[in-house]
Amino acid sequence: MSDPPLFTDIPNPYEDARSVPPPPKLPSAADAGPTRAQLSRTRFCALVGALALACLAAGLSWSMRREMSASFLALSVGLPAVAMFIAWRAASNSGRIGLGATSAELWTSLGGAGALFALSALGPPALNDVAFSPKNTVVCAALGLGLGALPFALAVVAYRHAFATLAFARMAAFGVAAGSFAAVFLRVYCPHDSALHVLLGHGGAILVFAALGVGARRYAAVRD
Repeated sequence: MSDPPLFTDIPNPYEDARSVPPPPKLPSAADAGPTRAQLSRTRFCALVGALALACLAAGLSWSMRREMSASFLALSVGLPAVAMFIAWRAASNSGRIGLGATSAELWTSLGGAGALFALSALGPPALNDVAFSPKNTVVCAALGLGLGALPFALAVVAYRHAFATLAFARMAAFGVAAGSFAAVFLRVYCPHDSALHVLLGHGGAILVFAALGVGARRYAAVRD
């Protein structure tokens, strides 16, 4: 009868444990996305800030107002305002199952908002005979960027890591909304009514903020 094996002859299952890499580090609370309550508070504050800015811009525009016909208000001011609402609604809509608007709904809304602004630039007929001026167009474009910067920044902060799908399209829609916001107030007080001036000087902010929205897609997307 042979002797029983010694315990030292039994292989150690943990012998190679030191060569195994440690498990991945769990994300800290600072790295985690915001809670639903935090998102609600942030979005409420952003909405209040946007409304306050709208009131301020409306007051300044009204103080510098010019004679405006009903058709001018309806087409040249009303259509950009509708475009702003359409783009904002498409971006912030949570959808039926909480994933936001579909791709078709987003692109349709963005196309509709752009078409409405373009239509507003073409009518009603010019109210003055001022020729197109590149200098005045650049000034209005700069003012548009200034007016739309805060609403766009508020949207970026309010919807941080909020979109599970199509973050680039939703942020582009927020950019279109911010640019349309600026276009509304530019149209109220700007005395230059040529279609080219409105398209470039007033609509330039729409294109710029839409591009910035696409650039902010990683900030708005849900983390993996």
